[in-house]
Amino acid sequence: MAAKKIECISYIIIGGAPPVRFDSLSAEKRAECVERMCINIGKTLSGYLSNNPQEAAPLLEANS
Repeated sequence: MAAKKIECISYIIIGGAPPVRFDSLSAEKRAECVERMCINIGKTLSGYLSNNPQEAAPLLEANS
């Protein structure tokens, strides 16, 4: 039996505007959003690991 196809549509809110489909953005705007998301993820992960250093050990061991 063939598996059902699952489609995922991502939306993004930019500057408080209504949500728009991520795939409808221009290549430049998408690149700006991805860069901003990477910065935010980095800050969030850094803050979390600073407050929970015991969580960092398994990550460091996995990369050894």
